[in-house]
Amino acid sequence: MDPKTSRFVEEMGLQFERDAYPRTAGRVFGLLRVSPEGRTIEDIADALMLSRTSVGENVRLMERVGVLERIVKAGDRRDHFRVSADILTRLIAYRLGRLRQFREAFAGGLATPEARDSVVKERISSICEVLDRAIE
Repeated sequence: MDPKTSRFVEEMGLQFERDAYPRTAGRVFGLLRVSPEGRTIEDIADALMLSRTSVGENVRLMERVGVLERIVKAGDRRDHFRVSADILTRLIAYRLGRLRQFREAFAGGLATPEARDSVVKERISSICEVLDRAIE
């Protein structure tokens, strides 16, 4: 694998890991993102020097959450996978959903007895305001 491609793939692994997904899932995503065509689990495992079991588990995880999609190639009985065509829309929707959940959690802090204190109330309110702007 080209060094620049390798760095990209590894960076995707780190990005996924920061979002509490397995690093392997991110590496698979990175590889498939720069692949012009879908790849089989065997192809992915070989390219990333990982076990087929590990790749298969991570591919299924990403397929379940809509990051990857399974494609069929004529004459090939093996499944191929690629990054979902609408991945950007899905990722933005996911991020906005997480921000909304985070906002709701902070809003719950305003209902606590501690939020009667003006300093505490201001801290929580300011976070809610920032999140509201980000969500809009």
